[in-house]
Amino acid sequence: MFSLNDKISLRQFQVLLILYIFGTGVIILPRKAALFAGRDGWIAFILTIVLAVFAVFIIASLVRRFPEKSFYEYAGKIITKPIAFVFTLGLIIKTVVGLACELRLFTEIVKHILLHNTPYSVVAVSLLSVSAYAAAKGIETKARAGQIIIWIIFIPLIFVFIAVGTDVDYTELLPILQTEPVRIAWGAYYMLFAFSGIEFILLMSPYLNRHKYISQRAVSAVLLIGLFMLAGIIIAISRFGAANLANQAWPILEMMDTTPMPGSFIERQEAVMMSFWILSAFAMISAGLFFSAIAAKSIFKAGEHKHYLIIVAAIAFILSFLINDMDLVYKIMDMNFLYLGTAYMLVIPVILLLTAIIRRLNYARS
Repeated sequence: MFSLNDKISLRQFQVLLILYIFGTGVIILPRKAALFAGRDGWIAFILTIVLAVFAVFIIASLVRRFPEKSFYEYAGKIITKPIAFVFTLGLIIKTVVGLACELRLFTEIVKHILLHNTPYSVVAVSLLSVSAYAAAKGIETKARAGQIIIWIIFIPLIFVFIAVGTDVDYTELLPILQTEPVRIAWGAYYMLFAFSGIEFILLMSPYLNRHKYISQRAVSAVLLIGLFMLAGIIIAISRFGAANLANQAWPILEMMDTTPMPGSFIERQEAVMMSFWILSAFAMISAGLFFSAIAAKSIFKAGEHKHYLIIVAAIAFILSFLINDMDLVYKIMDMNFLYLGTAYMLVIPVILLLTAIIRRLNYARS
């Protein structure tokens, strides 16, 4: 019989981290790469991977020092509880706003490809309800489900990438380094949004059964998903060309739709492939609900996380319903990343880790 102690192994931690990162970022990432750096978008993204590895190493190193402590608890020990309260509340706001945007974006994609005449509220509530139910079951249940979902998502996508990758013009990547270095650098920084989800590590300490090798496991997970996304950018640029790619709303889905699979007998291939993205949306939205709820519980110290789930889900749905223009969705996602995402991926973890080192705060077991 499986134990139900709400603890996860480091392998399960890696699986969840990959699923949290993988999602809408991958769908729109090639377009952003082409917009910022043209055919050098893949080079800019290599720099993004370096930034992401640095960020996740800092976050994991911080968490390793405070096993069994929530973000609010260890931030309070490092920089006083009032500031920790502000930091935790900001993380909740960042997560809920991002959750609302992800919900709107995924729902619009589902409506565009699968359910053309279905009202937005029906699709959104369905996805939100299933995700909230999974979040209510706790992180151990999510981890066990993730170990199955990850294979269902990635094996078909790897076959699609191989099929597309053998029938593209890689000369579209040439000549290289024709973009201004400033644009490449800015693109590398901006594309860090594709790794949104690594900030959830800040909240995962109480749920890990081991902390000793968390940095190595986190870095390897980010490298793996980063290389997967890099392959997607290279193939997309080679398939569409940088100029055309910049005008594609969802280039990865477009590749799936227009690439005939060898021996395929499926009439609506894009619908089948979209189902894998729905699983990814489920994992990501469920994570946003769960971590928002436990962060709220940690600062208000009342009730169960299930009660906060209802509040968070309601707020996310209302916000997603109000953001009814896709241009506005992208604009809010950009602002959320630039002002809050960067803070919780880089700035705040660096401040907390350096302060903990200076103050010699380290509760890690050997």
